[in-house]
Amino acid sequence: MPSPRPTRSVVLCLLLVLGAQLAGCGSDPATPNDTATAPTLPDPERLVPDLAFFEPAAGLDEKSAASKAHFVNAYLRVVVVDALARLVLAPPVTAFAVALHTVPSPQPDGSWLWVYTWVNGQEEAQIRLRGRDAGPYVDWELRVTALSAEPALDDVLWFEGRTARNGAEGQWSFHDFELAGNPAVAELTWGDDADGEYLTLAASAGPDAGDSLTYRHAAPHCRVVFVDAVAGQEYDIRWNEADGSGSLQVPDYNGGARACWDTHQDDTDCN
Repeated sequence: MPSPRPTRSVVLCLLLVLGAQLAGCGSDPATPNDTATAPTLPDPERLVPDLAFFEPAAGLDEKSAASKAHFVNAYLRVVVVDALARLVLAPPVTAFAVALHTVPSPQPDGSWLWVYTWVNGQEEAQIRLRGRDAGPYVDWELRVTALSAEPALDDVLWFEGRTARNGAEGQWSFHDFELAGNPAVAELTWGDDADGEYLTLAASAGPDAGDSLTYRHAAPHCRVVFVDAVAGQEYDIRWNEADGSGSLQVPDYNGGARACWDTHQDDTDCN
């Protein structure tokens, strides 16, 4: 996936700080009473993969890990997946989380605008999130202004997309404002289908074009699939969040064959 550049990192840090400040305002209503007709914001928790299942692997000692090689190998890969997903998804997720504590204002064109500003001395960043009803959907765009950044950003489009009116499904396109023309470089889609809930992040431009990362959840079954388009390879990790069993199949482990673990996360034969 495209890696963040310095300017984006600065803006992201400002956004995260702002989010932390507003998240602590317990007196702020999550859904202001006077904005009943404003579009529904997607649930931020729906926009990040839940990989907590693998957290116990971090505390395994060498003796315990010896019988859990497959589980530990999956954990090491999931750590990378989790870090990548959170880095790329932090801007929209934080923006919507902050918006939950911000009162939107109706605009003359029928849209609704959430505006939040962070100031620290000479540094200032403003995020403008706009939602507009489009029949059964809502069209969104987020623009950022950070005149103290290098180079300065002035009402630059960061992401745009469309969601269902209830926010349960949608699609966003991310723009790279440090490339000429501010092109869309990645796309996030989420929703439900016959196989359960899904969340997919795909690179649409640059050297990683075609790569995709998909998280699926159909309780109790979970799955993470990473597709390396250039190499033509697929990395597949599955687990049962109820009984603790799971497996992985990746090109560079176990000869490319599926490797399984049991309900105690010990290595076992795949049935």
